[in-house]
Amino acid sequence: KILRKTLVSLLAKCGGKEGKDRRHESSIALPPVGVTMPLPLGDAGLPAASALSASLPGNEADTFVALDFETCDTSRDSAIALGMVRVEAGKITRRWFSLFTPRQSNIQFSEVHGLSWDNLRGMPRFEERFSDILEMLSGVDYVVAHNAAFDRSVLEVSAASRGLTLPPL
Repeated sequence: KILRKTLVSLLAKCGGKEGKDRRHESSIALPPVGVTMPLPLGDAGLPAASALSASLPGNEADTFVALDFETCDTSRDSAIALGMVRVEAGKITRRWFSLFTPRQSNIQFSEVHGLSWDNLRGMPRFEERFSDILEMLSGVDYVVAHNAAFDRSVLEVSAASRGLTLPPL
């Protein structure tokens, strides 16, 4: 739930808003070991990077990316938004966010993520931002996702359906 606040703040800055997303009501799922735990808040209601790194598998020298996808429907290749935060040695070093124009104009779940066709029309496509995604993920020890199975599958299927190759994560 705490990582969600960080990523939702990125979404809000880019025109989206937090909705009642039932997928994200529990505390964060931490791959690869499947640990679930809440994290304390830092300044401005966001998690302190030191709290994140202290609560995650590994140690403070680890590099990881927390990510969160939004989709326009139930298909895993329908990514319309991605927020990522990169943490290196216990410090947030980079934040990245992008909206994506989906392959279709019918947007479901607007009540969840606050995004509509008007927000997404004319945005880059997923494949146009893929090099930026790879740059954020480059050299990470692991990836943190609030709903790990969902977010990982969106990343993998969105890439594969466009003929793009992900490095092992």
